[in-house]
Amino acid sequence: MIFLISLDTTLWVGGLVRIDFAGGDNADIFINASNKISLHRTSTGKANEIYLKHFGTSILYPSYNKKIEGVEFVSREVIIKFNNQGIGTHEIAIAGLGWFDFKAPYRKTHHIKLIVYTPKNVGILIRPALLNVNIARPKPVQSKTVKPDA
Repeated sequence: MIFLISLDTTLWVGGLVRIDFAGGDNADIFINASNKISLHRTSTGKANEIYLKHFGTSILYPSYNKKIEGVEFVSREVIIKFNNQGIGTHEIAIAGLGWFDFKAPYRKTHHIKLIVYTPKNVGILIRPALLNVNIARPKPVQSKTVKPDA
């Protein structure tokens, strides 16, 4: 799956991982995980509300625990840098879940800042990008008014 993330955007990966976009220009995030995990993009201001309201539902499935009590999240600040083609030089791997690649489609910035929240006992690794693939983003269609010949 691919999501466009921008400032003040949060991506919930099930009830397991929260990724807040905290700085830089828009970027695409490529999620390499099971298609049985729900993905939910929201504004960062609503992220806690979404978690409390939808914990254990199909919006935040699966969750780390069956009960919301006792799940302690820890946060890590992550900086992802981009090469001159706008491809992330590193990716985030989360134990037992999958990994996340990044691309800056408009190449206005050389890095993005993320805050990644995982349950306390879940490992996270920032590693050099394994694929480092330039996946083209579809270009928007430009509409044009054409005058008929007189």
